[in-house]
Amino acid sequence: MTATQAPDRSTGPDPAGGPPRAGDRPDLVTPGAFDTLGATPTGDGVTFCVYSRRATGLDLLLFDRVDDAAPARVIHLDRAADRTADYWHIRVPGVAPGQLYAYAADGPWSPHDGLRFDPSQVLLDPYGRAVATPPGYRRLPAGAQGDPATAMKSVVVDPSTYDWEGDRPLGHSWRPTIVYETHLRGFTADPSSGVAPERRPTRRIAQRGSAAYRSATARAVAATRARTSGGSSTSTHRPAPSSTPATSSGQSIRSRSRSQPSGSGSVRDSAALTTA
Repeated sequence: MTATQAPDRSTGPDPAGGPPRAGDRPDLVTPGAFDTLGATPTGDGVTFCVYSRRATGLDLLLFDRVDDAAPARVIHLDRAADRTADYWHIRVPGVAPGQLYAYAADGPWSPHDGLRFDPSQVLLDPYGRAVATPPGYRRLPAGAQGDPATAMKSVVVDPSTYDWEGDRPLGHSWRPTIVYETHLRGFTADPSSGVAPERRPTRRIAQRGSAAYRSATARAVAATRARTSGGSSTSTHRPAPSSTPATSSGQSIRSRSRSQPSGSGSVRDSAALTTA
């Protein structure tokens, strides 16, 4: 399929919002909440919520293994019951942290307008907290073929199991907080950074999540604030754990969640934590 060639719509969610061509809707599945994006464990199940204004149909794909050629379950989201404004949401009982999942979305095919909906493609959850990569994953073939076996999958994660390594809530309001991401070595390599050469981070200590990394980050932020404001300031690092969806503007770090997906393949955490 080329960038301008319309996809084959013989599979995937029905563009008219009817029943899926291959899927199921168990009686215990409910619409769930629409105000928590991503996959959120809720007691004996998981609520899935994703934003899409232009989608005309959406399927939730549940996989048993990261390299499965087809999902174990396909649950169709109803446009009337499972959509609030531009948010699609559904709660599935019996699903637990570690579950592999993805989406299939139907909608307009208009490359000139930047719209390339293709229901044959296995889509990651843009609000997901972790990703599982199959051993045979290759970015370009996975995008062109729409092959579930080679596509990356999102993973349900329980944030309450994250190891904060002794970090405690800072108690700072988000209103005056500035969040930004920086490459420590590049940021402090020049003398204008205000960080002494012997205190600048090296490749050895610039490992995300380490105490040395956090210390170097604090020094770099403090030096920048002092240089730009003409005064001294106190730098802090991670914010308190939060149940709200992570933002893409933060610093991505490796997950230490105890929940792992079934099957082979690597898992990469996409939960964003920030350096304030």
